[in-house]
Amino acid sequence: GGPPPSAGAAETKEDVTSTSSTAHAHLVKKAEELKEKGNACFRAKEYKKAITRYSKIRAYTWQPDGEAEQYAGDRSSSAKYSDEEKAALRRLDQTAYGNIAQCYLALDEPRKCREYCAKVIGTGDYKSHPNPDLLVKALARTAQAALQANDLDASKESVLKALELDPKFGPARTTYRQLQAKYKEHNAQQRKQMSAAFQYAYRHRLQVTLQSPHRQPVYGQPSQSSSQAGLAAANHLPTRSPLRSVLC
Repeated sequence: GGPPPSAGAAETKEDVTSTSSTAHAHLVKKAEELKEKGNACFRAKEYKKAITRYSKIRAYTWQPDGEAEQYAGDRSSSAKYSDEEKAALRRLDQTAYGNIAQCYLALDEPRKCREYCAKVIGTGDYKSHPNPDLLVKALARTAQAALQANDLDASKESVLKALELDPKFGPARTTYRQLQAKYKEHNAQQRKQMSAAFQYAYRHRLQVTLQSPHRQPVYGQPSQSSSQAGLAAANHLPTRSPLRSVLC
């Protein structure tokens, strides 16, 4: 007598599924509570406290991957979760990383900001990213951090990627305008430095010519085009700014 094996197996599977769902709900609840506490600290501009709260989220969202996942196998608690439940935990994990990056941006620590953004961005194909909205935010923050560090080329690369994925994303558009202004400012400084270097070279050449017993007459200051070419030849300077690709 007794129930058939299939019925007992089904009952056991239902119990495991119920238990894992309860455990998953508990993890999500705890992670969400920490996220809200971190958000409150961020709004109060207590950025270091916010980082502490966000960092604790990983205790509830961490899942083994790669070799760790293969080694754990069925013994891993995450192995009992559905794909949807794993995706929810992964999203909370990436949200925490993104919020930590935002805190470091507010603390004027661009290197740390970019480090945490990289955890969200990953190394895979952007089009297959599990959370495209978080990816765009991470790219925009990376661009802001690079601009904060005066790394214009890195900022340009990240902001263009963000705008390619979401052309209407406000923070990325703002960073794009700020980057344009920075490029213009940089190029203006380059032109000013080159002009000063040429004027010095010209005065030095004029002085040497006037002191020479076999001097040739000097007929005024050379034209702008010839002066740039002459300065480049004399001082090995480029005739154009190295940052030619101003965003437009």
